[in-house]
Amino acid sequence: MLYARSQIVETTVLVRNPRENLDTAAHLHVEYFGEHRPVSTVMGVSDVALPDHLVETGATA
Repeated sequence: MLYARSQIVETTVLVRNPRENLDTAAHLHVEYFGEHRPVSTVMGVSDVALPDHLVETGATA
């Protein structure tokens, strides 16, 4: 099922190497959601599921 961005109420963002990648992840999050601001949890992690990715995101709509 597809949801509109405005229906997303919460996101969880896992950022690999947060000292290096947090600003970029935050910028992209704001760019994607625009004025809509779901509750967000950001966590620094040592790795994500796909080795060539820097961020893994989950959302609740």
